[in-house]
Amino acid sequence: MQIRIVWRRLPSTVVIFCVAAGMLNAVPSKRTPVDVRCNGDDALTQRTCAAVENGLKSSPDFILSAESSPAELVITIPTNVDWKKVGKRTKVIYLAEFSSSGHQTLGNTKGACWDHAISTCATQIIRQLKVAARKAH
Repeated sequence: MQIRIVWRRLPSTVVIFCVAAGMLNAVPSKRTPVDVRCNGDDALTQRTCAAVENGLKSSPDFILSAESSPAELVITIPTNVDWKKVGKRTKVIYLAEFSSSGHQTLGNTKGACWDHAISTCATQIIRQLKVAARKAH
């Protein structure tokens, strides 16, 4: 659907059309259901998975899948995340794999964040999920 702004002598006409065009952009798009699978069992890996799930809850593009709506995409954290001490801080190093519900491999991502800001890892993973989702469609 294209919106065409027609210039008229009345400036209020242009303003009304511009506002209407902006409102169309505010219409929410369909959110893709995603399943998060966490194969690691240590506390740091579980925190990473929980951060990804929380990030998906606030994402405009994705939603956590439920039994009533099967996942279209899958994020898998295949093993325990790695970590290393850097001074008094702990750096989390993760690997996340992306696939479709039909088991089509869509890629993976590696990254790192500090354990006190683990939501940064989740943000990185979800950003890469957007790239992987384009491969599925």
